[in-house]
Amino acid sequence: HQLWTRKNYLTSNWEHIPNSGAVLGIAYYPAVRQPAPKPLNGQIVVNGDEWTLSNQGFQKAPDTATFVTNVAQYFVGDKKGKFHVLSNNFGLTQSSLEQTMTKAGHTWTKGMNIPIDLATLSQYDAVFVGGDPVNNQVLIDYVKNGGKVYLCAGTGQGGSQTEANNWNTFLAAFGLKYGGSYNGISGNCPVNQNHPLFAGVKTIYQDNGNSIVDLQPDSPLNQVILTHSSGQGLIATAEFIKTPAPQPTPAPVSPVDVTPIPTPAPVPTPEPLVTDSEEFTITATTNVTISKLVYKGAVKRTQADEYIEISNLGNSPANISGWKITSAGSSKQFLTFPPGTILEGGKSFRIYTNEVHPETGGFSFGSKTAIWNDAGDEAKLFDTAGSNVSTLAYGKNTVAGIKQELKVPQLKFVATHTLINKQMALGGKVTFTEALSSAIQSFLEDDSNAKNPLALILKDPTAFGLAAGATKAMATEKLRSYLNEGGTLSLLPNAKSSTGVDKNWIFELSLAAFAGKTFCAVVTC
Repeated sequence: HQLWTRKNYLTSNWEHIPNSGAVLGIAYYPAVRQPAPKPLNGQIVVNGDEWTLSNQGFQKAPDTATFVTNVAQYFVGDKKGKFHVLSNNFGLTQSSLEQTMTKAGHTWTKGMNIPIDLATLSQYDAVFVGGDPVNNQVLIDYVKNGGKVYLCAGTGQGGSQTEANNWNTFLAAFGLKYGGSYNGISGNCPVNQNHPLFAGVKTIYQDNGNSIVDLQPDSPLNQVILTHSSGQGLIATAEFIKTPAPQPTPAPVSPVDVTPIPTPAPVPTPEPLVTDSEEFTITATTNVTISKLVYKGAVKRTQADEYIEISNLGNSPANISGWKITSAGSSKQFLTFPPGTILEGGKSFRIYTNEVHPETGGFSFGSKTAIWNDAGDEAKLFDTAGSNVSTLAYGKNTVAGIKQELKVPQLKFVATHTLINKQMALGGKVTFTEALSSAIQSFLEDDSNAKNPLALILKDPTAFGLAAGATKAMATEKLRSYLNEGGTLSLLPNAKSSTGVDKNWIFELSLAAFAGKTFCAVVTC
């Protein structure tokens, strides 16, 4: 491939840049706003993806080392900085990044084993975070106190929406946010060399990260400095200027009665719902969860480099000896973790289809053929008791994929991740996505109960715009149109009984065409 990029924003001249890696999209750059007034108090560099600073990122994009030194200079100028990596993610902990920083004379330390509070972070000129969640308020206070933060996403930690949620309180305080789905952008991306972060840099490497949104596009303090041709923000910066302390106000000449204004009660933030935009539908009932799946490998035919990632989101080690991971679409292919397998808090293991990588645990299915169906599948993680503690669905097995497969893409689905995980924790044998698919199919196909919507249409087809004697297939298509036109399907919490909580999944369907009636489907476990 060859790449052409604009040489000057104010002319139509173009300059050829030899491609140093696969470029799967061309970036365009918004006009870079003038830097915020000096002096600066705090600074943030936000990257949508973690692969940029990994060893592979250095290999794919030869100018990565220059980008790293530019970041350091952006944070501390010409002095030598004291930097700490507050993450266990490979994108911030591998050797190339550390060697580049230390070679430039900076102090570089790593680990989550430090107190995460303002006093501790203030000992460092900058902290590098990503993957492992960090208290957002501490980061906000740190930046407002003069600290610098490099943040990356796209790690797969908890899924795309959860990962965005982990950082968006922090980012929103400085006019930015992460999008809730992975953007699919992979390869070397050309950059805007007019920005100091990209001086001497031609390309940087990205691999399926969270896109960045500028919430305050008119502010000179925050901006997306690298945007893909698809409109997805890839890298952004934000700055915080400390407001001068106000001058003391003279005491009033005479006392004034002031009626206190009651402070309104805080409005609780509603929990985000499951959305069609999520690349993966993930459930988790423990701290040990499936966090990422690369289901399309680069190795032709066998896809030996596919991998699934298991993460311990807690702080304590987890003994996963005897735990099993398998594919719903290929139950004969499974891996059981051997005795003595301990997954440390904040760490991850990867299980490759037919490769062994000691740096990520050294686990492999040892399969000569691909395990994960490119079109869609569901991965399942079982503990030693056989309980399904985590699932990850993708492609045709996600919420959006199931609706598309059953031809009801416009059906609104309402459920929170918390409710789904609580239901999974009851120990039923049917996963969330399996239950969702079964529920929709039952509404479309079951006419055995006279109160079901399909049975009501068949009983009086003319009332629903069909000819008398309409077939079941005709009635099903009419019902499908109702689901797509204002239909809402909700997951209901299970009621407690004298014997405990029912493990079955309960879904409620409301259709405008049925004058406010609601219908229920119970999927047994």
